[in-house]
Amino acid sequence: SDRLIEIVSDLLSLARAESAGASLEFAPVHLRELALEVSRAAQTLSAETGILVEVAARHGLERGEDLTVLGDRAALRLALGNLVENAIKYSSAGTRVRLEVEPRGSSARITVVDQGPGIHRRHHDRLFERFYRVDKERSRQLGGTGLGLSIVRNVAAAHGGQVGVASEVGVGSRFWIELPLGDLA
Repeated sequence: SDRLIEIVSDLLSLARAESAGASLEFAPVHLRELALEVSRAAQTLSAETGILVEVAARHGLERGEDLTVLGDRAALRLALGNLVENAIKYSSAGTRVRLEVEPRGSSARITVVDQGPGIHRRHHDRLFERFYRVDKERSRQLGGTGLGLSIVRNVAAAHGGQVGVASEVGVGSRFWIELPLGDLA
């Protein structure tokens, strides 16, 4: 029953994200603050697995400075939380997961970097599809519904953004959400 509840919950989240913003409430969202919130929420899972979760502001952000986008905080939190949860699940004890917030011209990027097993390039194009799994057996053992990355992609799209991945087998992965920096006035 817990597994069914998880699947139904993820399907509802996906349906909301796919509704192209119909149920989203847009307001200014501070991305570094959001990353810190998601990092704190992941502490229980990361403590159980012995993985350090940290937040870093990168490239052009002074200490304490933040990037602000117009978005639905709850939806963005869900998307970023899915990326962090995956990074923790697929990483080994004693490694770290880092959330990076950085400006990229007219957009802002939040990247989740892990030191997990990495993902072969042949899977990259399909990772954000519903129910796609790289390693079906390991995915079943770790839990999850196969919808998390699809939710991430749809939340980014509903915000006018995009997602991406760079990964190398044996090195780790970098998943990102890139969102437009628009006029917040």
